[in-house]
Amino acid sequence: MSPSAIGTASALNGLWTVVAQLTMLNRIRRWLGISRAYKTLTFGWIIVWLLLPNLRTLMEMTETPLPRDHPHDPLLYPPVRGWITSIGVNLMLSFVTIVGLSNSLLMVLINFSSPDKSALGAVNGISTAVGVSVGRDHADQQCMARVLGPSSIGALFAISMDGKVLDGRLWWIFMVVMSTANFATCLFVSPDRDPRSSPEDDAEEGQN
Repeated sequence: MSPSAIGTASALNGLWTVVAQLTMLNRIRRWLGISRAYKTLTFGWIIVWLLLPNLRTLMEMTETPLPRDHPHDPLLYPPVRGWITSIGVNLMLSFVTIVGLSNSLLMVLINFSSPDKSALGAVNGISTAVGVSVGRDHADQQCMARVLGPSSIGALFAISMDGKVLDGRLWWIFMVVMSTANFATCLFVSPDRDPRSSPEDDAEEGQN
């Protein structure tokens, strides 16, 4: 895609992200509950990675490649994408935004996992070290996942494509496996407590 098309897609996705956070997150949480909503959206990451290669297939079906100088040269496409491919990319980004709401639900789960307010700082510190945060400034905090994630996946992608490992699909297989492992892990999250009980009721039961 051309730089202008990438910028347009990013701007539209940023607007959609704000709309999704304001209009969908709370409805999903009330409809499914925090635990079930988190598990459902986390499963969506598997679907994201399974659907991703279809964007390439969509481009090959709807666009004409550039002429090749030699028959054995790889197929190359012009940088400007057609409308069908652009719509497919934006639909994929929109779906990723909805699935990405799981990050907000994860922060809520971490907050609820703290036994009391005095332990919230320790829980937040541990979660920040491995990739998430509960505090207001979580978007600005550096953590292990944000440092190691892009560099390691970028290196894996380069090795996969340059070395034609598994026909260039090594990075994709890795992401599908990791997304599946992530979903399997989130199945251990306990169901929501009875919504009819309040924190004050839980405190009284603990004292009794």
